Amino acid sequence: MSTPNPNPKTPILNQSAALMKLESSFLDFYSLTALSNTCVTFRQVNKKRLTDLREMASELLDHVLNIDENRKKRIIELLAQARAADILSIALIPVAIGREQYFSSQQNKIVCKREQNNLTPLEAAAICGDFHVLKLFRDFLPENQKQEAGLQLLVLRKRKDYMSLFFAAHHALKEFVTRALALEFMEHFEAGDTLCGQLGEAQKALSKFGRQVLCNPKPNSPLPDLTLEPRRSCLLYNDVELDLDSIGLSSFRALFKGLHGGSFVAGGGAHLKLGVRFAIEIDLKASDLLCKVIPREVDNITGELLNCAPDKLDSLSLPAARRTFPK
Repeated sequence: MSTPNPNPKTPILNQSAALMKLESSFLDFYSLTALSNTCVTFRQVNKKRLTDLREMASELLDHVLNIDENRKKRIIELLAQARAADILSIALIPVAIGREQYFSSQQNKIVCKREQNNLTPLEAAAICGDFHVLKLFRDFLPENQKQEAGLQLLVLRKRKDYMSLFFAAHHALKEFVTRALALEFMEHFEAGDTLCGQLGEAQKALSKFGRQVLCNPKPNSPLPDLTLEPRRSCLLYNDVELDLDSIGLSSFRALFKGLHGGSFVAGGGAHLKLGVRFAIEIDLKASDLLCKVIPREVDNITGELLNCAPDKLDSLSLPAARRTFPK
């Protein structure tokens, strides 16, 4: 028979100390440690909190990949909610599957354009090129989690898919400019249409953030300040929402901007005689600038998180793997 506890308050104090120890393990990404029998209730509570964290991280990732004005507001709400509860930043928790989706007018339903596997919301924002969301994450991170965030970005900079979609769209536009000006599309409709369709496919493959930059109300001449956050929508120059099914090889059309406030959809062939020829050379300069601005801004954020000058990031040692989140 067990000896009665002479001080009934002791178990409560033990539980409180154990809970503080467990919450500390959350913040530092350490594995969960076994607690005494007096803390079974706290183990159950914290297991539920782990589940809640993963659900919040999954929702956060969905908003990052498919961002619009309302989703951005929800991102801020989720980050504030997690920080107020004094728990691990949900921006740093890996999510098994994230889906980039859009409404297909041809299929009349929401379709998945691309899946992202085992990414944290922070990593996804960097892959999408959305350094504005990265700045939000940075501002909501507790001090003791900034190094982990910086290491995630440091590793991401070496991934093949980092910036690859933006470089592909820039290359397709450059190819279109080079070959379009060399072709007489009045006599080579098929060649012009194919080039235009290929450009449209590359633009369709961009992240939601990338398309928002293309559709931003600011014209591309003079060159806009691409460090400013774009309008969080994909409205064309006439305030009609961009239909992704309207561009690509199925329609031989692509997005162009030039002097317009917002993009317009146009095809190759004879359409180049109607203003596209002038717009694409302007767009190429803006595209080139964007491909420089995004990695520079991501490097600046990474440097801030790691307390390192951006031009010294390549000299840092990369971690072997992302830290393990408790099961």
